[in-house]
Amino acid sequence: MNDPEDPRVPVPAPSECRREKCAARRAAILDAALEEFSRQGFAAARMEDIARRARVSKGSLYLYFPTKKALFQGVIEEGFRPFFEHKQALLRDTSLSPRDKLLRMYAPLITGGPDSPLRRCVRLAFSEGLHDPELMGGFYESFLAPNTARLREEFLPAARAPNVHAALDRFPLLLMAPLLFGVLRDDLFASAVPQDLLGLFSAHLDILFPDAPVSSPSGQPDQA
Repeated sequence: MNDPEDPRVPVPAPSECRREKCAARRAAILDAALEEFSRQGFAAARMEDIARRARVSKGSLYLYFPTKKALFQGVIEEGFRPFFEHKQALLRDTSLSPRDKLLRMYAPLITGGPDSPLRRCVRLAFSEGLHDPELMGGFYESFLAPNTARLREEFLPAARAPNVHAALDRFPLLLMAPLLFGVLRDDLFASAVPQDLLGLFSAHLDILFPDAPVSSPSGQPDQA
């Protein structure tokens, strides 16, 4: 057992302990809020139920998120943050072809399954954003718009066919739109036979980048 009096043993400063405790509490609140928003929807979800699920007082919850709208936006941002960080790391990797970058980039949407935080946040963003577009305004400005601009900058030069190049120049969302539709289709019609999302996305990339090498017959991205 570590001896707290031993000068060789680093003892966290009080401020560091508080930061760790605050981070853990914030994570618990966001996890609880994702559950309640997914079960009840934004309008019906109650802050007291979220606080109870997170095992914090309602007053503590409001210290982290002053409004239910701020909490919802925090849930969406936290759900997408690992995905965007993963994408940024891949964009910096110069060893991958554009096709392989995109396959690896969107693999979390495919492999995570419908119960993953990312897929649940995708559903929430669409369902609640349609009811109240202001809920998603900050997320669009902070995350989606810069991300879309970065995708256009990265992948437009790889689309050599004039018609494809022109389409992506106008509509960079074409890079992932079929996959996003497939994800929403599977989540909306959960009782239907699920689609081969990886096959769907691979076929779409073959259309955009017909000269790109295919890493495997199934299009399975290398997860190493």
